[in-house]
Amino acid sequence: MRPAPAAALLFGLAAARSPDLDTLRRFAELLQATAVTEMDLHRSYAAELGITPAELAEEEMAAVTRGSSPRGRLRGTLKLSSTCG
Repeated sequence: MRPAPAAALLFGLAAARSPDLDTLRRFAELLQATAVTEMDLHRSYAAELGITPAELAEEEMAAVTRGSSPRGRLRGTLKLSSTCG
């Protein structure tokens, strides 16, 4: 199971393109929260359902999770975020 790849990519790219240190730190915090904290929560829910970490890691991501065009949405989001602020 990969950690929310589109969100992680979005926050990583946003951090890299940040105009200042405060913005970079905020996007880095969001990346951390997505990649670690949120995924720990998913793993704990899976454990409650009797799904082992190995089973979770082997599971293929569903198309609905990936979305029909995550890169297209990501490009649009980055374009929008670059015009904000």
